Amino acid sequence: MTDLALLLLQAEIETTSTGVFRFFAGFVMILIVFSGALLFTYWISKDE
Repeated sequence: MTDLALLLLQAEIETTSTGVFRFFAGFVMILIVFSGALLFTYWISKDE
C-alpha cells in the first residue's frame, strides 16, 4: 500500500509543469470573472 502511495507521490512531483499550468489557468479564469463583474457593474450603473 505504501508503495502505491509513493508511486502516486512521485507521479505528482514529475508533473509540476501541469500544476503550474493549472495554477495560471485558474488565475486567468479568476481574473476574467472578476473583470467581467466589474464591467457588468459599470454597464449597469452607467445609465444613471
